[in-house]
Amino acid sequence: MKTVLIVGGGPGGLTTLKTLLHFPGQEREFDPLILEAAPSIGGTFSQRSYENGALVSSKQLTSFSDYRFPLDSHDHVTMDEYVAYLERYVVRFGLDSKAGNGWRGTPLEGQSRLQLNARVVGVEKLAKGRHRVRFYKKREEFKDRKVMILGIGETSMDLSFEAIQAGAKEVVVCHRGGFLSFPKVLNDFKVFGVTFDGDLPIDGLITNQSTKAMPYINRPYQPSSRVLSDFLKTSYIDPPLTTVPSRAQSIDLALWPSEVLPTGQVKFTPSASLPQSGGIRRKEEERMGDAGGRVFTPDMVVFATGYRTDWSWVGPEYRPGAEARVRDICDASDVSAGWIGFVRPGVAEQQAQLWALLLLERVPIPTSRPHYKLLASKGARIQHGVDYSAYMATLASDMGAAPSLRQLWSEYGFKVLVGYCFGAAFVPYYRLVGPYRAPEMEEIVTGELWETITRRGLLGNLFMGLIPMVFYGFLNGFALLLETLYLACVAPVIRIARPGGDMAVSMPKKMD
Repeated sequence: MKTVLIVGGGPGGLTTLKTLLHFPGQEREFDPLILEAAPSIGGTFSQRSYENGALVSSKQLTSFSDYRFPLDSHDHVTMDEYVAYLERYVVRFGLDSKAGNGWRGTPLEGQSRLQLNARVVGVEKLAKGRHRVRFYKKREEFKDRKVMILGIGETSMDLSFEAIQAGAKEVVVCHRGGFLSFPKVLNDFKVFGVTFDGDLPIDGLITNQSTKAMPYINRPYQPSSRVLSDFLKTSYIDPPLTTVPSRAQSIDLALWPSEVLPTGQVKFTPSASLPQSGGIRRKEEERMGDAGGRVFTPDMVVFATGYRTDWSWVGPEYRPGAEARVRDICDASDVSAGWIGFVRPGVAEQQAQLWALLLLERVPIPTSRPHYKLLASKGARIQHGVDYSAYMATLASDMGAAPSLRQLWSEYGFKVLVGYCFGAAFVPYYRLVGPYRAPEMEEIVTGELWETITRRGLLGNLFMGLIPMVFYGFLNGFALLLETLYLACVAPVIRIARPGGDMAVSMPKKMD
């Protein structure tokens, strides 16, 4: 039996504990103990939650494979609801029992999360009103304040909306180079005069999916004429705008602040000086830059700049997270140290499953080249990231849990096959076969997950299912053809004659 120490009682730690305690088989393989610095479980969802905060990923992706949310719960649960779900998960699988070693509080620091550097010269002048997001809790903190929010991710969107609703005097959100936003639920839009209100979660797009602040950001830039939109009868329907009378009616965008003057006025960086803006002059500079002539003196600064992890306490011999060579989980030279989580909880579940198999040497260490990593420019703040679907499929393949279409057809029939093809990369699909196979997965796939497909309707499945499959199938097939031709025709003829007459073949480096 292997003794395993798990640091952290968030979703990643809890699903790892459950995976090890309930590892398939007649004999118990692991004796795990989980350590948590806080007095309660939940990790970030508990310690850094705030009023009205909700998950941007749907319940179908954030719930674990064998413990689902009730069917009648809404798609995007609040942070408090998710922590309550984790508490029920602990009880359901006996994770707090002494027999299973469970979890216990400890002063040991696990994942140390630090604010990303967001240096602004002179910001200490505003120290009395400065906040870190981790300390923000309630909407009322913004009332009658002049708020400047640094960062433009999902947390920033949430908080700028809360500031407007609280009755802030001014709300300014600062960014370095723009952002890409898309609603986490696709509903309330009109195409060719037909209104769509399918309430469809959009989990597959890597965008800012907290969009409730967008109508207030767009307000100063609304076009006076919508000729094309009116002609095509196509538009996105914004929810009604509600604000506090005599207070801020819109959310202003501004480029990153360069300094705070002794008077408290904030000076913003010109776009020409921000590499992320590509030197392109932006509309918000006309309102908030020197050209706009507006004087902004905030009395509250909120750092919504994200976090970075610090693993110096474990020592330099371990490769953390994105540096781990084996699927960003562990290192091939020492699989005993695993890095689980830091992503969607469902991903953490599959990471834990693969890691447990590696610990027991039930599967070989994966050596194929990873194709799931996102590309990033050299100057990008974040240099790591994975494509969710590709990463999940890779983990499943490594475990022997990625079903073939023929296998699904022969063992489960038409409905499961269609659901697998048109559905997102939900964890239950990868427990239909393989070492973690469970009979209850068929009911989840044909019930809860099937409903996520049928609610799209015919057009939704055409544009979000069939067309992408055909498009990417063509690209993958073309890439496979090129690789096959290269290996069959080019690689074998790269020969160099040796003096003795023997022929040495110089093959290309490993290709996958």
